[in-house]
Amino acid sequence: MSKDTTPSAAALTAYQAKRAEREAEEARHARAQDAVERAKQTANKLKERNSHGDAGITALDLVKAEAEVPRLEGLASHAAADVERARTLEAEALATYLAEIAPERLDKAPKAEHETAAKAITVTLARLVEQVQERNTVIRALVEDAKEAGVVPGAQNDDRITYSIEWSHPKLRTIRVDGLSATEAQPTHVIMEVLTQAIEASGYRLTSPGYIELKKLEER
Repeated sequence: MSKDTTPSAAALTAYQAKRAEREAEEARHARAQDAVERAKQTANKLKERNSHGDAGITALDLVKAEAEVPRLEGLASHAAADVERARTLEAEALATYLAEIAPERLDKAPKAEHETAAKAITVTLARLVEQVQERNTVIRALVEDAKEAGVVPGAQNDDRITYSIEWSHPKLRTIRVDGLSATEAQPTHVIMEVLTQAIEASGYRLTSPGYIELKKLEER
């Protein structure tokens, strides 16, 4: 059997690869968070033993245990940023895949399969919205962490981190860390962008942004 080399197959392969990368980064982040919790527990146990008169606990033991926590927290923070990058790349790959499969499925499906195609697209869009919301949650959490750390919005507080909050509604957050910039996205905008790409790929266009009425594209 010959290998499927159609654009949709290539887009699916790319999306699956990015999804696997995102899952791997999330697993690495989870392990990093677990390591932080274990380090905190170890430090607390040493303090407790020391407070109960365990002479075997040295000052070096206490210092090392305390220092291990922020070290591991730094690694966990870096892992969180890697998860953010992986999710962004996965969302982009998914959008590309959607733009390929939506017109293909809609073009081939007879009326009897309209509902099936609609369900498939709905599931895919729901996953895309979930990714956008997960990404927004990460961005908001990072902004809150920055605020708690005393970072001033919009100011270049140091060479590593800054953030901003848009004045419009909803107030979208942007976080910038070590040259990496991430801004919240509105799910409705993402859905419209993906559907617009899919519709245009099938030979039609929206008559005006946000309207459902379609016009057939002129032959090029």
